[in-house]
Amino acid sequence: ELLMNVVLFGTVMISSIVALKHFGSKVDRKVLNRKAMSSVVQRMSVEQFGKILQGESRSSCQIIDVRETLELQKVRIPGADIIHLPLSDSNSWSQKVLTGSLLDPEKPTLCLCHHGVRSMQVASFLVSKAEFDHVWNVEGGIDAYAEQVDPSIGFY
Repeated sequence: ELLMNVVLFGTVMISSIVALKHFGSKVDRKVLNRKAMSSVVQRMSVEQFGKILQGESRSSCQIIDVRETLELQKVRIPGADIIHLPLSDSNSWSQKVLTGSLLDPEKPTLCLCHHGVRSMQVASFLVSKAEFDHVWNVEGGIDAYAEQVDPSIGFY
């Protein structure tokens, strides 16, 4: 399968070549542009993340924490709605994501880890392989969130 990823300053874009392969050579350019624009891992500040956690929009999002279980035991975002998908366990959950049985590809999806690196890997997978359209990576991760927004959750 023809797949070209362009990595630009931590943002992963799916090139128009993928859209041409997916939609065929007679693709409407407006559709192509819309698909290319939506297939980007977006950046979210920890301040924006904090507003979502405290607001009504939290229930319309799926929040994925990709840290290890031991890390969750040290510091975690409160709430039963946080989905724990450790990056190191991706072999056990990735196929479920691809088939749509684990996550909703239509829902806004926020990815979080300790510093924002592992969550970017998962976010990139969701966009490039699972074809999610609305994916955000929380920049700086839970460490920056604790430092800048809610120190009560602690640090590690």
